[in-house]
Amino acid sequence: MAPGGLASIYGSNFTLPGLAFYGLPSADPLNPSGPLSVPTNLGGVTVSMGGRAVPLLFVSPSQINFQVPYDTPNGSANLTVTAGNTSSLPAYFGVFQTAPIILVYGDNWAVAQNQDYSVNAADNPAKVGDFITVYGTAAGAVNPAVPTGQAAPVSPLSTVADVTVTIRGAPAKVTFAGLTPGFVGLLQVNLQVPALPNGAYPIQISVGSYKSNPPTIAVTH
Repeated sequence: MAPGGLASIYGSNFTLPGLAFYGLPSADPLNPSGPLSVPTNLGGVTVSMGGRAVPLLFVSPSQINFQVPYDTPNGSANLTVTAGNTSSLPAYFGVFQTAPIILVYGDNWAVAQNQDYSVNAADNPAKVGDFITVYGTAAGAVNPAVPTGQAAPVSPLSTVADVTVTIRGAPAKVTFAGLTPGFVGLLQVNLQVPALPNGAYPIQISVGSYKSNPPTIAVTH
């Protein structure tokens, strides 16, 4: 995991069967004009890291999606899940300065939008030279900083430094790398598809020396 990144917990009995809760960014009732943020309690469920409740984006009986606080130090960390009056045993994991991950769907396809905003897929490839957007998380620190749990603003945009992208090993021109406005912890990288033959190829994001997973995108002429 990385500070500010999104992560998932898998288990059982987090909520009653059939119940799911979504932590959508909303305004504080006591400060309606303030920034949008997600809650730290969903359906009576909390997740604590170092004794502090973290922002929750989704809770179901078997899965919890949450944001790692931006001020989490590198090294070993632990978390516990509390549902009602019952708490889990702590789970331990590593935290790195950055740990970029490209979101995936289906059979390891990258979550990416083509230039026309349609979803990239085997039967809907991006054209060479077009600009596409790839989505991920856990890229580490952003500038300007966004508080943990708050949705990224439209202005000023929060950017991530030292980001590079390759498709089938070929470098792609990056035009923006940072947080997606209106979302919590969601990384987007805008890039231009390099000259490649028609086909489906691995795409990889690097933040400094840290490399992401290499899911697939489709390319055509």
